[in-house]
Amino acid sequence: MVKKIVLKEDKILEKWSLLIRGAEGRGREIIDYTKSYIEESEAPGVTVEMAKVFPKSAPTFLDSKYFKNIEKEGRNYIAITNSNITGMMLLVGVQDYGTHLNVSWYLICEPRTVDKALALFSGKASDEEAKWTPIITNIFMEEELTAYTTLIHHSVLDAVENLMSDLGQDASKIDRRSKGFLGIS
Repeated sequence: MVKKIVLKEDKILEKWSLLIRGAEGRGREIIDYTKSYIEESEAPGVTVEMAKVFPKSAPTFLDSKYFKNIEKEGRNYIAITNSNITGMMLLVGVQDYGTHLNVSWYLICEPRTVDKALALFSGKASDEEAKWTPIITNIFMEEELTAYTTLIHHSVLDAVENLMSDLGQDASKIDRRSKGFLGIS
């Protein structure tokens, strides 16, 4: 069964994406390889499952019919969580985009109410920051977050490189650096 995820007060902390030319219909290869690589790594606390993801808000009358349909139907992603890091998950998505394949991942923070309250009382964050930003409390947490994100990033990159090789494309020109506070490469 596919897990259902409704994003609410989420914030994208880190992201990466690539459009692979001429790869329409090949998304399953990216998903299967990425899942397999992550599972084979036996990373502690890391679980992988398919999920149908829905946005935090319902469609409005200002949205185009295209976005209204996506928001109602959701999109399939690989949801990767780490039980050692609460309030965060990483979503890997592959969608056809015309004759191309859009591959992306997002490190999502969806803080719990208790996390926001603790951040406020600790004096380490303003109300707005507590709503959105996880507080990294020590070097071990930072290392775990970096290792977890890097594992998934490299899994997706390996899957992309395999597919591009099958298509006779040059993977050496891929921008490997993620965008966000971690800057994974």
